[in-house]
Amino acid sequence: MKKYFYVVLLLFVYQCNKDCFGQSIDIKGTVYSNNSPVENASVQILKQKQLAITNRDGVFYLKVEQLPIILRITHISCETLDIKVTERDLKKASDSIIFIKAELEPRIQTLQGISLLGAKVQKAYTKAASIVDYEIVGDYMYFILSDGKRYFRMTDLNSQTIDEIQIKSNVKELYKDKLNNLYVLTQDSSYQVFYYNDSLLLAYPTDLVTFEQVIYPIVANTECCLYLQYFALHNQYLSYIKVEKGTKKRTILTTVFDKVKAQINSHEYQKNQIQNAMVQAMKNTPFNYEYEENLKILIEEDNKLFNGVAYYTSVLSKPLYCPLILVNNNLYLFNHFNGFLEQYTLNGKLQNRNSINYQNEKNWAKEIIVNEEKTKCYAKFIQGGIVTLKEIDLETGKTKGNYVLEQHAFPRKIKIKDGYAFYLYKNLNQDEVQNRYLWKQELE
Repeated sequence: MKKYFYVVLLLFVYQCNKDCFGQSIDIKGTVYSNNSPVENASVQILKQKQLAITNRDGVFYLKVEQLPIILRITHISCETLDIKVTERDLKKASDSIIFIKAELEPRIQTLQGISLLGAKVQKAYTKAASIVDYEIVGDYMYFILSDGKRYFRMTDLNSQTIDEIQIKSNVKELYKDKLNNLYVLTQDSSYQVFYYNDSLLLAYPTDLVTFEQVIYPIVANTECCLYLQYFALHNQYLSYIKVEKGTKKRTILTTVFDKVKAQINSHEYQKNQIQNAMVQAMKNTPFNYEYEENLKILIEEDNKLFNGVAYYTSVLSKPLYCPLILVNNNLYLFNHFNGFLEQYTLNGKLQNRNSINYQNEKNWAKEIIVNEEKTKCYAKFIQGGIVTLKEIDLETGKTKGNYVLEQHAFPRKIKIKDGYAFYLYKNLNQDEVQNRYLWKQELE
């Protein structure tokens, strides 16, 4: 079994020779796997004392005085990898940025008293094809498959194919809305899925912008109401709106507001706008770039803009994660910002409120997973790539029971049905080359 982490190192350097400017080379990197940041990865410059550790967002920073250097990247779950950065990389740099992609192979460990390959972990879909994405709807499973061409396949829970159609290569994912409708999404469009007269159909094409404005905001569907989610003020103001199905009347169910962070974001956004105007003005102003000082100033200001925009986008403007979820015929607001679990009736009346604190734990992954039966909720935690699911007691807000997905690091798209956790994992070994399979593990 093999698994690869992906590392993107952004090296901010001058295009001119260091000897001309006498400046150090800034190195900024992000370590991630399957779109999840990797915390506590070590990045060391060999034969030097400089060392960086990735933060919760997988980001690290380094400075070097000269090239060539060797970066040694290590992680507790991975084999060590060395990357050499040379003057040739500087010459190939585009817009003063060198992109280096590193793949770390995980270290397979045998732990006493723990079987990592136990019988309770098995393939949930046994057909030979790489799975791009999957969804579970009722007693059926839907797959986007790739084996040179792309296919959309419908099966039962025992992997028996019901129907299959070939689809375009730009299909990227499946999306199940809160009305239990299924959609196939491409780079710019959405198609609703139907099964009619024993055949799969993709109908009602809609541009992705409209889809995101109309479908994405729906977070809960009850017999009497729809509940919509909207963000404002740099994603730090979250409001839930109740829409009565009969009268179409809209009322505010509740709001969550991080006022301090919204003010910080507003200041940072305005600063980036001013910085961008300054850089554009400099680029549009004719002056002799052969002069060292002129080029140095422009590069410094451009790097400030890049860093400011990246920080605003990746850190500051992340939306508040306080989901409203329909479970056991009640609505539950997981208000992680204020530390409350609020219970509402289907008509939007507040019934109960309990304190929660699992969101303050170090390895909290900021994700709540609801089983397909809509009866249980799990908080997701991740450490060293290994995921632990903790069931949340909806009566008290406390967690109970730890379920470790022990065989695979960084599993993707976890879903829970009939007491099993389903997830995608890409195998990289001699028998299964770069194929992503669907696995399931019994939650005991």
